[in-house]
Amino acid sequence: MLRRFMPWSTRLLIGLCVPLLGLAGARAATGTAVPELASYDSEIQAFMARWNVPGAAVAVARNGRLLFARGYGVADTTTGAPVQPDALFRIASVSKPITAAAVMKLVEDGALSLDLKVFPYLARGAAADARLVQITVRHLLEHTAGWDRDIAGDPMFKSGTIAQAMGVASPPDADTVLRWMLTQPLQFTPGSRYAYSNFGYVVLGQVIAKASGQSYEDYVRTLLLKAGVTRSRVGGSLAAGRLSGEVNYSMPAGYPQANSVFAATPGLVPWPYGGFALEPMAANGGWVASAIDLVAFAAAMDRNSSRPDLLSAANLAETARRPAHEAANASYWYAKGWQVNTAGNWWHNGSLPGTSSLLVSAANGTQWAVVLNTRSEVDMGAQAGDLDNTMWVAYGKVTQWPAGDQFAAVHSSGSQSGCFGQPSFAAGVLCLPVVEVPNGSATPERYTATLALTDAATLSFSLTAATPVSSQASGVPAFNPATGLVTIPRVLLPDVSGNPRAYSAQLQLLPGGPGLSFRVVAATPLN
Repeated sequence: MLRRFMPWSTRLLIGLCVPLLGLAGARAATGTAVPELASYDSEIQAFMARWNVPGAAVAVARNGRLLFARGYGVADTTTGAPVQPDALFRIASVSKPITAAAVMKLVEDGALSLDLKVFPYLARGAAADARLVQITVRHLLEHTAGWDRDIAGDPMFKSGTIAQAMGVASPPDADTVLRWMLTQPLQFTPGSRYAYSNFGYVVLGQVIAKASGQSYEDYVRTLLLKAGVTRSRVGGSLAAGRLSGEVNYSMPAGYPQANSVFAATPGLVPWPYGGFALEPMAANGGWVASAIDLVAFAAAMDRNSSRPDLLSAANLAETARRPAHEAANASYWYAKGWQVNTAGNWWHNGSLPGTSSLLVSAANGTQWAVVLNTRSEVDMGAQAGDLDNTMWVAYGKVTQWPAGDQFAAVHSSGSQSGCFGQPSFAAGVLCLPVVEVPNGSATPERYTATLALTDAATLSFSLTAATPVSSQASGVPAFNPATGLVTIPRVLLPDVSGNPRAYSAQLQLLPGGPGLSFRVVAATPLN
């Protein structure tokens, strides 16, 4: 058993040419019932009753097959909408294994070293504590960098203090938090001991962005696609930023509201929607995902050939390696983004006001994930421990594992291509994550679009899909109906050697072509 640990349209085509469910007793369930795994139903429903949990989702995979995916209770206590098996939840600190996997992939590709000294590399300014320059990627992954929140507090929950000190509006972004932390002392010498640090993973997010040449989120989403994970992304702090399919988060009845950390919307707010800033926490706790997403990710990190792994065997071994500061007889430790024990089980849990999460990858090739739309504010440790125990009890009651695989039906049967981040061309598809199209108003409509290569000799493409998208990105591709030109400021295209290179490009609409057809008429290499 694990040790408990808290730690993309038809509109574009035209434009271009409840009653509330009770919280006591058994929660209503959605998804396919699996008789062989009925223990998961009964155990999680009992857990929800004990802790008055409005809604939850559970997924179980084994040997690369998704065997169980169920939703329980309500996704929104105000509407009574049920939780679906693929509902999206904030996963809080279960974001850390995802960030760690991105770091280890960059190490595997030679873009980073575990012993790289991060603050000289990031070059964000002088450090008040000389020991800050000693901090390595390894220290950050293993929570041994020298920050101890039990002594100095957690900077990720000091938005007002940091904003005032740095002369910015609250909440400060991740880079501002980092620059403020350069003015603060460490609590211990890097590498000498363990102290769980959310901020250390914020720094890793900055390292990932510099090493990859992409935003942190774009790089990580590209990596997750290799595990078949297409819907996960960094969430928004405010209710207006909820994603399609994301649950509503609840605090316990009677729990007081919070003072908003958003200067633009001051006053009292529900804790999950403005009591803290989620966006700066992207790398340490800001991801939104389904339980199915999480087990798909874990199954791509399980040292099992049933689904392709994201990392080499050597890098997976390094991910789990006992840190140097741990005693040789330690039975468990925090490795690189995961808790690990001598039995070979990996796990992480997460917690923020309004959400709780647990991801386990057991040594026998079984993975499970649980996500909740609340948390205990009385004893978070006890709730996390009970959730862990609940899932192990359910596992222990299974006498026969079912056949079949639900991944193909509810998630993905393997690697998928996506369309986000930078415009790019791969496998015959030109992907434009955001393209502006005039609609007669001051604000053009924005779409995500994919175009399939139809003639390599003339570099001609045909529009295959378009989906409205809400995006604040600047410098994005734009379509001018008057000229028929799509102007792309920056796109990754293969050079003569087949390696990706950045170009600026223009595509010309071909009148009378089949469907909406375009041809590349200019491509200029960018430095």
